[in-house]
Amino acid sequence: LARAYGKIVETDSEESSVWRVDWYHVLAAVLLAPMAMAHISSYWRFGYWILLSLYFLQYRAVDEWKALAGAAAGLMLVFAYWSQPFVEFPQLLKLELWLLPAALYLKGLDWVKWERGDCLGMKWEKENCLEQKHERGDCQEQKWEKENCLEQKREKRNFLDKGKIPEGIQKAGYIFCMLVLCVDAWISGDVANALILEGISMGILLWGLTKRRRFSVRMGAAVLVSVALYMTKGFWFSISWWVYLLAAGIGLIAYGAVKEGKKGQGGQKG
Repeated sequence: LARAYGKIVETDSEESSVWRVDWYHVLAAVLLAPMAMAHISSYWRFGYWILLSLYFLQYRAVDEWKALAGAAAGLMLVFAYWSQPFVEFPQLLKLELWLLPAALYLKGLDWVKWERGDCLGMKWEKENCLEQKHERGDCQEQKWEKENCLEQKREKRNFLDKGKIPEGIQKAGYIFCMLVLCVDAWISGDVANALILEGISMGILLWGLTKRRRFSVRMGAAVLVSVALYMTKGFWFSISWWVYLLAAGIGLIAYGAVKEGKKGQGGQKG
């Protein structure tokens, strides 16, 4: 209802250098965050995480903060999923289903447009600066956060360096999720967990090959091979095992060579 009357943060209609802030709703996070983390009832924790997600969505009203607000709101939904008391997952798939929303959230960062203005979302143009004759003094006497107003003719740029920071967060998150699954399979020593991990790794590998994502191919292949070698450690001292492994390796190399040869012939004909 409050957002129907105005944004939670917005610039003043008369002076663009002045920001109007709805402090009542901004400071609501100070109460919601501790309750979401420390409340005894899981039902209440779930509700507070949902409220925090809605809280961050308010900041999407500010054009320069849409990306960060959406990412923060999505993260609160992940926490709400982890706190939900409504569904009890089967023990065998509990960890995988627990990590699923985190993986989906990381993937969702691909669809977030990380375009912003400068760090504060303020456009200080030279023409504006020269026209602003404030009562306290002229433009040259104003201290614009350690920089002169005349030097702050900033063009729109990507605040997060063209997506490099989100991409780094994604890769780190994916690696962490796979490490958690690997450690769980290793500690439990359950064949079913290892097979599930192999299936996930195979899916990541095939998806990476289809979409031509090197990181996904490398991560999927590394986990797939590592788990396969660990599961077959009982055959390491068997000569026949190494013969079969060598034959499989030669077959894969031959397949790759033939495929590359066909590509080369197709390119020459074209």
